Amino acid sequence: MSNLDEVYWYLPDYLAHKEHKYLEEVATKIIFTKPSSYNEVRFRSSITVDKIVNICPTMFSFESEKIELQKRKFYRDLHEKSIDVVFLGNHSYNKELQISEIARLIRRKVYVIGSGWSDRNDIEAVGPIYGPALAEFLKKVKVGIAVPDSFGGTIDPITVRYFQYPLYGTLGVYSMNPYNRDLLNEKLLAYSFENFVEAADIIAEVLSMSGASYSQALAEQIAWLNSKATSAESVFSMLSQSETTL
Repeated sequence: MSNLDEVYWYLPDYLAHKEHKYLEEVATKIIFTKPSSYNEVRFRSSITVDKIVNICPTMFSFESEKIELQKRKFYRDLHEKSIDVVFLGNHSYNKELQISEIARLIRRKVYVIGSGWSDRNDIEAVGPIYGPALAEFLKKVKVGIAVPDSFGGTIDPITVRYFQYPLYGTLGVYSMNPYNRDLLNEKLLAYSFENFVEAADIIAEVLSMSGASYSQALAEQIAWLNSKATSAESVFSMLSQSETTL
């Protein structure tokens, strides 16, 4: 590691201070993909701010993947979809409480994609699926929910789910928190909630949309998030053009 110029790093909360110090000594730049990770280092370690770059999650490994995805055709008509609501993410106790409460309020079962989940009256555990299989599943879904891993919104504030739902053909409904307001913008704020009652109202609104209204809303989400999604090439281009914290 002594010759590294760049470090691409997702910071676990349990990373020891001595490892922080080691990275500070060997790295010229530390790149974060989550604001929560950035805050961990900014306020709880000795790593200097001038070494930190904070970016949105990288949806694509390469720019060619982004171009290819834009060419693909997904089911965008609400009435061609067979699944009402899905949540994409691995299990945690807080996530289960949140998804269960949303399911209670909307009076229908929520399908969940990810590891660690079990079937219950209000949750249908699909299991972990990735890549083309995930894309095939999501294009059948009307609404995709994004919730943080904690009620305070300090963990998982922005994840790749924000991008995957619309880009794979599912209208996203997002939990709003201080980290994601800039990312959401007006195109996604219309489908964002600050509490579970708001979430239920938005989901009900989406499920009652006409096919044309749904397609238009989805197209707007896709256009906005596609402009924000990054690839490996764009990240390194960004870094080469600026030495300041983003």
